[in-house]
Amino acid sequence: MPPYGQAVGGLTRGQLSELRSIFDYFDTDRDGKFTQPEAVNAARLLACNLEPFRNLHADANVTFLEFVDLVKEASEVDLTLHPFELVVGKFFRSIDVGNKGYITAQELEFYFLECGDVIASSLRNALMDELDPSLDGEKFTLAELKRFLNNRFMEGEFEIGAAGCP
Repeated sequence: MPPYGQAVGGLTRGQLSELRSIFDYFDTDRDGKFTQPEAVNAARLLACNLEPFRNLHADANVTFLEFVDLVKEASEVDLTLHPFELVVGKFFRSIDVGNKGYITAQELEFYFLECGDVIASSLRNALMDELDPSLDGEKFTLAELKRFLNNRFMEGEFEIGAAGCP
């Protein structure tokens, strides 16, 4: 097994570092292994196909390298080719119930709940105001999400990586 930090399965050090950050964030009990719910939440952030993660046994103990393999398997595209547009589009489609072409405030709130986060209505409303500058009825489109994230990226608020959503 190659040491962490070297290329694994075609992924760069940066991509592995991003996956490691996601792994560490969702490893809530800090035991260095994912349970099935932790793996599903991390996969949801990466906008992966959730089926391989949901098929894990309830008391699974997934190591970091096993997680990397699962992400590669569950990703609909080659992780080495994740441009901003593709990642954001995939993330958007994972939240857009019914593929309507927009996400409602309720869908956004449900997404946070599925990730284990309760979002206050005041925070949800403020986020919706930022995401929906056209104020066309408590919903935002893929174009509005891209514009929002691109503006935050340009302002240096976060780094857009190849392995997953910011």
